[in-house]
Amino acid sequence: MCCDIKNPKCVAGLVLRVSFGLSLLFLGIAHYMRLQGLVSMMDGLGPLTVVGQLWAYVLPALMIVAGALFAIGMYIEVAAWAGGLALGSIAAGMMLQPVLSAVGIADMMPATVNAFLWLLVYYFTVKSCCCCKCGNASGSCGCGGMKK
Repeated sequence: MCCDIKNPKCVAGLVLRVSFGLSLLFLGIAHYMRLQGLVSMMDGLGPLTVVGQLWAYVLPALMIVAGALFAIGMYIEVAAWAGGLALGSIAAGMMLQPVLSAVGIADMMPATVNAFLWLLVYYFTVKSCCCCKCGNASGSCGCGGMKK
């Protein structure tokens, strides 16, 4: 992974990737530190409670892996899969609770909106990870994208 420190877009992408990665890493660690609270949140899933409780152990691990990889800038494709799976499951899971339990949809909307904000930052982080020199004759960046 390259970053041309003279290119403001590349610098912004680097700052976004590292800060998002560290934030996701710390969030995963915080979830493990308060694991019982996360597991108990899954009680409202009706017949899927056991699956949700198992997911409560996997979710922080995905966040930690994705965050660490984004922060150090290695294996970005693995970081994208792990982070996307973790953050996407939060948004979907929040909307699943009103379907499967007595929890009201209005109670879940703030957390769902928060999850979608994380997903937007995730999207822009992944998009900015391809910081390459686009000066070749074909106009391609060498990482699958066209010159911007």
